[in-house]
Amino acid sequence: MASIQERNGRWRAFVRRKGESVSESFLTKSAAKEWARRVESQIDRGEFRSAQASSVTLATVIDDYEKELRASNRRSKTKLSAYRMLRQGLGALSVVALTADDVLTHVRRRRATGTGPATLNMEIGFLDELLTYARMKLPVGNPVADARPMLRRLHLIAKPKERTRRPTALELERLRDYWRFPRGKELPMTAIMDFAIATSMRLGEIVRLRWADIDHEKKLALIRDSKHPTDKIGNDLWIPLLGDSWDILLRQPRGELVFPFHRDAISRAFLRACKACAIDDLHFHDLRHEGASRLFEAGLQIQQVALVTRHRDWKSLKRYTNLKPEALHELLRK
Repeated sequence: MASIQERNGRWRAFVRRKGESVSESFLTKSAAKEWARRVESQIDRGEFRSAQASSVTLATVIDDYEKELRASNRRSKTKLSAYRMLRQGLGALSVVALTADDVLTHVRRRRATGTGPATLNMEIGFLDELLTYARMKLPVGNPVADARPMLRRLHLIAKPKERTRRPTALELERLRDYWRFPRGKELPMTAIMDFAIATSMRLGEIVRLRWADIDHEKKLALIRDSKHPTDKIGNDLWIPLLGDSWDILLRQPRGELVFPFHRDAISRAFLRACKACAIDDLHFHDLRHEGASRLFEAGLQIQQVALVTRHRDWKSLKRYTNLKPEALHELLRK
């Protein structure tokens, strides 16, 4: 509802509508009324942009949201990397004036530098999250949703392809042979690799595993903050240490962490070994795939495998069931 007041020979219009509160001063009452009617109409259509709101840039929103994430310990390396790219490409723009064309231009620019469609799909997903946060206080539109259909049609974004890569027995043996001979200050890579396969644990979970989180009586490990689509923090789950994993664990030196090494150092060591052994397109995360597939090959049911891998959605676990044909012989003999 607009109100008009006279002050010192000038007319001031006040508009309070749908959470917006704005005022302006005019020489005549008729001009104040006309301005108030126009602003109310813009607010009703969702087109009003106050000067204060228009001054807020996407970079400011990123800064504010990062503080929120830091306070709740919900930051991730992937998300922070995406924010850095968004800050560089769109950070100077007004968040309330951001358009689908701005998003399209940013994605085209990033694609031209070699960034893949799956990475860009994730990046604009993070942008959408930022705009949702900004929308709590500002009249922000939905440019990501508006841009997505054209981005898909132009093949600039895409869902990530599900990897089905599994290491062969020969590849694993070549890696173990490579690590058998010390090369300076080496990590216990054979133990880490075999533990990753036996437990289907992610690399980040392996390097965070503490001796205090091991149940020696039940042979269980507590995975803290296990990956979750919406609520990772506090999502602590126990997993059984099956097969060789328990013996590998007991061979490690005692301290606070079972594997007290930086995840990046392990990743680099794994890539370096694969290159030295002429093993193509093998990622450390593929070891989790290998571990889950071995559990299926051993005859475990999907609900039993899920206790180890911690998949909540069994549909996503089905991609690990690409069993090796020769494994069926062993299953039939049981």
